Amino acid sequence: MAQLGRSVREFVYSFGIVLAFLTSTSGIGIGHSQNMPNYPAVQSRSDATYLDQGWGYDTAEWWYHVSQGTIFMPYQWFISLEQASGDELFASADHLEQLGFIADLPSAANPRGLPVGFAIRQLDWPTKQYWKGDWVGFACAACHTGEVRYHGQQIRIEGGPSHIDIETFGDELGKALIATATSRPKSERFAKRVLATGAATTPPDLQKSFQAFLKEQQDRNSLFEGAQEKAPEVPTVSGLGRLDAVHRGGNLLLSAPLEEPKNYSARELSRAMGHALHGLGPLQCLDP
Repeated sequence: MAQLGRSVREFVYSFGIVLAFLTSTSGIGIGHSQNMPNYPAVQSRSDATYLDQGWGYDTAEWWYHVSQGTIFMPYQWFISLEQASGDELFASADHLEQLGFIADLPSAANPRGLPVGFAIRQLDWPTKQYWKGDWVGFACAACHTGEVRYHGQQIRIEGGPSHIDIETFGDELGKALIATATSRPKSERFAKRVLATGAATTPPDLQKSFQAFLKEQQDRNSLFEGAQEKAPEVPTVSGLGRLDAVHRGGNLLLSAPLEEPKNYSARELSRAMGHALHGLGPLQCLDP
């Protein structure tokens, strides 16, 4: 169980960060490929100044929480999970702000008021039959929305680099999952909160689903550990505001889902990507 924290960190890193790399190199304009729903306007945060960047507030709010495909755990679990120590919620605004995320108010697209960059989507995958329904993941806005704080002023920069610490987020999420799995009081409070959301499950079924999720993370961690033993170098911990989607994120994304340990190595992956890009010829930017 002690290895689970590292597994969750790698899982969150690979599926949360590398989306930016995939969308930028493939020329996919996600913001233009989906019709923006007509969400009702929400109250602007009085302590943040929004620059005139050609976006209305409603457009920005939609972008902050529109799902672009990534997930890391069931949504009802995430909003019900406690931090590893104590009984404060993991998804509390104060806790996530400490990890660099930008707080946001509740809205139609963000009913629980999660920070900028958290998105909800329904999922029914054959490989994740232990939980059908809403899952939470990262939108591109998690890594590409910045905020400058100076002398008490907060200035929002759409498209600016974020200040999140994605690896510490994954570490703490793993510790919270372990604490929930090994503490009866925590697990009982967790189950009570999940059921209170209206999730279509029962306490016994929830326990089975939770154990299946943990087993999935442990299996992934085993792959990463085996790959790291053969890797020529040890990855550097990123920290606040440092995201390596192209190399670190790419290594993780192309190793775990494909179950190919060789892709974990920066040298092996760079060589493979070099051959692939060489075959593409000159790259051209696509019009939005």
